[in-house]
Amino acid sequence: MKENWWQGLTKIGMRPGMERTADLLRRLGNPQLRYPIVHVAGTNGKGSTATLITAALMSQGYRVGLTTSPDLGQINERVMINLEPLDPQAWNRLGDQVEAAGSQMTDIPTFFEAVTALAFLAFAEHAVDVAVVEVGLGGRLDATNVIPSPMLTVITPIAFDHMDRLGNTIEQIASEKAGVIKNGSRVVIARQPYPAAKDVLLEKSKQMGVEFFEAELSPECDSAGVWWSDSEAGAMRVPLLGAYQMENVATARAALSVLQKLGWISDWEALRKSWATVKWPGRFQVVSHNPLWVIDGAHNLHGVMGLVNTLLRDPWNRYRWHLIFGSCSA
Repeated sequence: MKENWWQGLTKIGMRPGMERTADLLRRLGNPQLRYPIVHVAGTNGKGSTATLITAALMSQGYRVGLTTSPDLGQINERVMINLEPLDPQAWNRLGDQVEAAGSQMTDIPTFFEAVTALAFLAFAEHAVDVAVVEVGLGGRLDATNVIPSPMLTVITPIAFDHMDRLGNTIEQIASEKAGVIKNGSRVVIARQPYPAAKDVLLEKSKQMGVEFFEAELSPECDSAGVWWSDSEAGAMRVPLLGAYQMENVATARAALSVLQKLGWISDWEALRKSWATVKWPGRFQVVSHNPLWVIDGAHNLHGVMGLVNTLLRDPWNRYRWHLIFGSCSA
């Protein structure tokens, strides 16, 4: 599948700013304007939260586009239609359209900007009813922030990460994340590990005149995932492992309350069944039981502490763990 754009032209690495993405999408007919969007920002938990929201909307009979990053080995995993990776042939065809448009630009788009444009184009071509869009990095200057005011903005826990680009204090980082809050939207936030981050998000919401909602659900977790008694759906279970998934489920559940008010969620029994089978790889994923092998994408202090908290819980605290750590530098 197509993984490189701008053949024969100088390749540009990561650069903040939305100007190139806006220009590229304009040349492609502004596909991002053809459907409502749920925009998901934050430091950790974005992918899990976005997937839960996607599964919930699918359970109501909607066709849902989802774009996340990074992928786990197949580039088309970054763009999904109803939680299925975009067909490789469609990926290549739309990628060629993106390249044809972008190669005419004076300021050549970055890789992430190309994939973002491809996602928006794919969602329009597949006539999705709604798209769930995960921010790549930060928020204010992220390529995905080119979208107009989203139907709903969701912000997961904010912690220290990408400090070379987002700032050295939690207030600076939260301010960058808060850049996705736009007038005319609604904001749902996770319980924040740093009170100062919540203060920044609340202040930005007030400035934009945006309704502000905070996750309130306090579910439990065990070796089979997250569970709780739901006011709408009764006994609920989500088979996502990792203690940190309790907060992601709580955030997604708060988002569903807002979507219910907007008329998107009504069949809670269908939603209960959907969430009972939801999957999201790479997050405390058990890949083998004998011997027990687990992979987890924790890549910053907040994420690592979430992993440690999981390992200290029953039944995982019964094992003697061996850690294999891998990383790469740009």
